[in-house]
Amino acid sequence: MSKLQPVIDRAKEQYEGYFNTYAEAWKDEKIIYTLASGANYGAAYSHAICNLMELQWIHSHAIHAGEFFHGPFEIVDPEVPFILLLGLDETRPLEERALQFLKRFGGKTMILDAKELDFGDVDEAFKGYLVPIVFNNLLWKLINKLADLRHHPMFTARRYMKKVEY
Repeated sequence: MSKLQPVIDRAKEQYEGYFNTYAEAWKDEKIIYTLASGANYGAAYSHAICNLMELQWIHSHAIHAGEFFHGPFEIVDPEVPFILLLGLDETRPLEERALQFLKRFGGKTMILDAKELDFGDVDEAFKGYLVPIVFNNLLWKLINKLADLRHHPMFTARRYMKKVEY
């Protein structure tokens, strides 16, 4: 775990320009789907319901790559944005299959690929388990950029939370 923060820091630097580009392009999107599987599904779920829906009021849904071809793939077209998390665990082939479909029929796909991350001297046996922590940090970086461009403050723009009885 002591080796993880440098991985996160390098990843944030690596994706800085990439996130700037996507945040600018997607700042007015009404819906963004997040697709992942295995260990990464938790990061996708958190990003969809907390970051996109709660904090930015962007319609969203986390889609498990293993369920993608059981119906959700019907929503794919060149105008529908997807964030795809490609991990390092045994479910990566599910994510890669979804990626091939998105490349063929989609048009707005942001890809976070753990194979592109510099894990330094982190033991190979642990990388697949640590990827979701890195992805979670990266997705927070992205959502902060979106919040700035959308002029929608992350924690003070609320309709209901801490404002009404629920």
